[in-house]
Amino acid sequence: MKNLSVSLVVITLLLFGINSVLAQDKAEKPTFKEGDSWQFNTTRSKIASTAQNLGITQLDYTQGKVKAFSVEGSDKSEINLVPGDSTSQALLARLGLSDELQTLRFPLSVGQKWDFTYETRAPGVKNPTRRQVEINVNGVEQVTTPAGTFKAFKLVREETWMLTRGRQGSERRNMTATYYYTPDTKCIIKSTNIDPEDNPVTTELIKFTPGK
Repeated sequence: MKNLSVSLVVITLLLFGINSVLAQDKAEKPTFKEGDSWQFNTTRSKIASTAQNLGITQLDYTQGKVKAFSVEGSDKSEINLVPGDSTSQALLARLGLSDELQTLRFPLSVGQKWDFTYETRAPGVKNPTRRQVEINVNGVEQVTTPAGTFKAFKLVREETWMLTRGRQGSERRNMTATYYYTPDTKCIIKSTNIDPEDNPVTTELIKFTPGK
């Protein structure tokens, strides 16, 4: 009987420990504050030894909404955030604020999985392409960017779609993305997309200024 009691205590402690760990690895929906600001740098690796800088973008939370800017030195040009526009939605998705791209789903926790579909239209193409997305929250890792080192959730995104090639018919394409979200900055601090041509595009948080 004594051994049974000890075993029950051990099991209870183990379950408590597991629940504590799971509780810690959970992120609630963030609350944005007036003046929150994020800067991101995006690069494309054409080959292993070189990288093409695609530029810096800034997101500001002001008066209850997000404004986006393209940054070049001390100059900023506002980017209009338009519903249905793929670039606009990709920018908002960094904060989990895109209705069309459900890149983040709160509360966020390890082991979580979800899927969704969305449509995108390439420049010069008449008909939109419908894409299927599956996202898995694989774990928590320490991630370092120019903005600092953070404990972040690792998410893996698998995306598939059919590419129409006229008389050549259709071809199934896919893309994999890995990205990291941390409640400390209320955003995705790093993401890497591997396109069908195996040409990685990486976006990193380079500066976060909390509001008041």
